[in-house]
This record gives sequence, C-alpha cells and structure tokens, in this order.
Amino acid sequence: SQWASVSKSPIARGRHLRSEAMAESAAPAPDEDVPFDMAQFDQVLALPALLLPAQRVGELQKVGKLKELFYRRRNMRNVLPAEGENSAGFKLMVLQPGTVREALPEAAQQLLDSGVAQFVTHEMRVGYEQTTAEEAALCGERESSVCPGVL
Repeated sequence: SQWASVSKSPIARGRHLRSEAMAESAAPAPDEDVPFDMAQFDQVLALPALLLPAQRVGELQKVGKLKELFYRRRNMRNVLPAEGENSAGFKLMVLQPGTVREALPEAAQQLLDSGVAQFVTHEMRVGYEQTTAEEAALCGERESSVCPGVL
C-alpha cells in the first residue's frame, strides 16, 4: 500500500527515531509527595521611599535619574497610597534598597528641602508572586527552608 512505502522512507524513519529519542530523554515526572512551600519566599523589606502629595508624583516620575532609583519588582507597584494618620492625598514612591537621600536628583531634593516631601522607610511584603524564575531556582538550590536575601 502507499502508507507502507511512506513508513519505509528515510524521512519517516528519521521522524520515528527522533520521537523515540525525545521520549527517552524526557525528564521524569516531579515527585508529587513533596509539597511546594510558597511561604519560603515571604519576606518583609524595609525600603527607602519618598512620602509626597499625590499631585506631585507625576512631576517626579518624569525625572530620568529618579526613575533609575525606583524599586522594581515583578507584580509590584513602586507608587503606593500612603498609610496611617494624615495620609489622605499622599503617596509613597518606593526606591531601591540602599538609596540614600543624597543620591536623589535635584527635583526630589528641592521637595525634601522645602518640606513638601519626606524621606521615609516603608516596609513592604514580598513573596512568591514577586519572585522571578531565576530567584526561585536559587532558592530551590538552598538547603534552608527559608530563602532570605533572594528577593
């Protein structure tokens, strides 16, 4: 029959051999008895931030040197509503860990010097949802059940 000749062709044999090789090299199924603990990624970070009136956020977001200092993490905003008493109408611009007041660009310095903005520390919870694949792999290689310092 016509199908018999196709299966004997070199192309068909090559496909068959490739599919067999792929089946043999496939990774074994993950061990289903080992639960994945997402809590190992949970951390609270103390990050520097600017507390400023909401109407002033837009002008600072346009400053290129300040953009470089924004805290960037997967699934997280770097501009948040301020919390606590007298926080209505204020926002927090969260900055990279280790950012010092002196490293801020002139526009932010002027707001701080005039008293319009404040340089504060903001505690931010981060967890598995904010973890990249590379960070998760690093955490999986550690023997500890907690992964401090990965985030």
